[in-house]
Amino acid sequence: MDEVKSVIATYIEDQFLVTYGADFQGDTNLFEIGIMDSYGYVQLVEFLQRNFDVVLSDDEFLTNVMGSMDRMSDTIQSRLSEVRAG
Repeated sequence: MDEVKSVIATYIEDQFLVTYGADFQGDTNLFEIGIMDSYGYVQLVEFLQRNFDVVLSDDEFLTNVMGSMDRMSDTIQSRLSEVRAG
């Protein structure tokens, strides 16, 4: 697991009292299985923006693109690449 996914997994485990591998996988939609609700989603997005020093667009935030750990990681990795590219 890469560093971004590891940070996200740890946050999800700590905040939602679940275990990666047992309760959810990288591609698990956290809304569909009841791990995360809209309030938890807002907190998670705020954590990701603060922790990785990125800004997510309204489309990314409002279209539930961040429903799974894999999608979150891909989005954050993309943002970090954009920042590095200048």
